[in-house]
Amino acid sequence: ETINGRTVYRLLADITLTDEKSKLLLPIGYYESKGFKDIFDGEGHTIFNLTIPDKSINDVIDQDISGLFGSISAEGIVKNLNIKQAKTVNSPISTRTGVIASQNHGLIESCSVEESSFDKSIKIGAICGSLSSTGYIINSYTANNTFNIKSASTNGGIAGDANGYIINCYSYNNSYKN
Repeated sequence: ETINGRTVYRLLADITLTDEKSKLLLPIGYYESKGFKDIFDGEGHTIFNLTIPDKSINDVIDQDISGLFGSISAEGIVKNLNIKQAKTVNSPISTRTGVIASQNHGLIESCSVEESSFDKSIKIGAICGSLSSTGYIINSYTANNTFNIKSASTNGGIAGDANGYIINCYSYNNSYKN
């Protein structure tokens, strides 16, 4: 629906993806210059078994983009979304990986990432890979995730690197290897 000139997308049910279907996805806002500018409301639903799309799966994606949302612009909002059992494709290509978003310049609110696994990216955050100075993550959490990291990488339960604001969030029972 469109409210005050902004489109609101709503997730109306839980989704369970197969590996094959998941690998066909493009990140929403798969170029930084074409970041997501609208509102996505997960309405508390969960996406299961997401293979996080990146350039190794589809070469139309920017090299730095790896997440359900590639880039969320300063106007963009993603809220009330849960993701469980996500995984990366063990690609050395992506430099910023996050399950919700590769890059966040806007607002991520009331989201969670659980029981997911991450391999070999330079910046990995369970919620977002890179949080810009204009970005916010509020009232969100991560739990029971596994990070198989490589040297010289920046990793975090909430964000891989954060120049923005993380407010009232927590991360627990995550495992960091290597």
